[in-house]
Amino acid sequence: MKFIIELCAQHNDLVQARFESRHCNNKNHIATVQFKLYTESPISGWYCTCTSGWHDMECCAHVAALLWHLGVRRANINENTHPLSAGHLFASIDDSIQFSEVEESDEEQDDNDNDNHVHNVASNSTDSDDSTSDEEVAD
Repeated sequence: MKFIIELCAQHNDLVQARFESRHCNNKNHIATVQFKLYTESPISGWYCTCTSGWHDMECCAHVAALLWHLGVRRANINENTHPLSAGHLFASIDDSIQFSEVEESDEEQDDNDNDNHVHNVASNSTDSDDSTSDEEVAD
């Protein structure tokens, strides 16, 4: 994927990038970020032509990708150790997938069923006519 950063000739504080739409082949989105150099908060504004970009108060994924590219990708960093590198984030996702696929023994399954029952009793206590004390739920 090409990531071409464009600068505005009339305004030197604007940076933009074009993104192809994931849903329409013939449509592009333009993410624009305005900077104020040498200030405590250098990002003074942003806009994107995608639906989320002009509806949301927060930035859309296109603006976030542009900022990530400018701040992390273009820098001379070690991608294996930088906390914002995509490789580091993918490793976290892989870890969570492995955690969710752990097989349980029958005894552990019975314990989890009891835990789920306690959670269901506790979460449904407002909907139920039965009065259950905290001691009964904790057991």
